[in-house]
Amino acid sequence: MWHTTNGKTKGGYIDLTTLNTQSWKARCSACDQMRPKMMTVMAILMGLLPIMWSTGSGADVMKRIAAPMVGGVVTSFVLELLIYPAIYAIWESWTDLRDIDHTAEKG
Repeated sequence: MWHTTNGKTKGGYIDLTTLNTQSWKARCSACDQMRPKMMTVMAILMGLLPIMWSTGSGADVMKRIAAPMVGGVVTSFVLELLIYPAIYAIWESWTDLRDIDHTAEKG
């Protein structure tokens, strides 16, 4: 059971096994993870951006360390909230189609 804030909840939680669309599951998971992921990304970026803008002694070395970290955090944010839910929805729809084909062959 995943926690959602929409009106289709039962006691604050929604039973995703009763939903018939995989895209709804993917959207619910992405929405539920938005706030914690955004807080983590912003905290890391706010710590690394001053390093990226620094000009003092040793700044060139620190920029080389901070740049891949910034890229990794931004990439992780985009992947977790946009790409992974879409891949999950596609994977589940293929699984559902395969199950439907198998039941049609048996019946």
